[in-house]
Amino acid sequence: MGNATPGGAGREDKTNASVRRMNGIMQRKLSLLYEMHNLSSQAYGYLSEDGVEPLGNIYEAKQALIDEVDHLDKLFLHEFENLKAGLGLTSIADLSGNGSPLLKELKLNTSEILGLLEKIEGLDSRLNLKILKMRDDIAADLARVRKQKQVSGTYSSDGPPRPKFDQADYSSQSSFDKKK
Repeated sequence: MGNATPGGAGREDKTNASVRRMNGIMQRKLSLLYEMHNLSSQAYGYLSEDGVEPLGNIYEAKQALIDEVDHLDKLFLHEFENLKAGLGLTSIADLSGNGSPLLKELKLNTSEILGLLEKIEGLDSRLNLKILKMRDDIAADLARVRKQKQVSGTYSSDGPPRPKFDQADYSSQSSFDKKK
């Protein structure tokens, strides 16, 4: 990023500071994505053990991480737009030609984030498929139980179902007189 112009050193310092901030944001995002991946793995493990109770807590924790990642993305985009405007660039690729270690780090962070997002997406996709299968299995089990209940109710008595009559208490009625 060495510029031979008089303002080049100041411009380089601003660029380096901006890229450092962007790398810091990317590192934090990576940390959050690893947490999300761990939560997805935990959720898949719970489903594998046929337990679904902790899934609500896992999804709440993942949503909090997603919200924070969204915030980091906004910060990164803001920093990137400022960098582009300050240097008159159209894309980050315009910076990559100078071989700066900071830019190499940014590229590595970006690459790692993309790879981790693919892993999370794959794991979550498998998790969703498993949840759908469990839902379908439960629906089929409920249908079988309802059918068995109908069948057992029909055949549980010796004969046809008898109507149930309420037992009347004639002793308390005024029209019934025991003396007559």
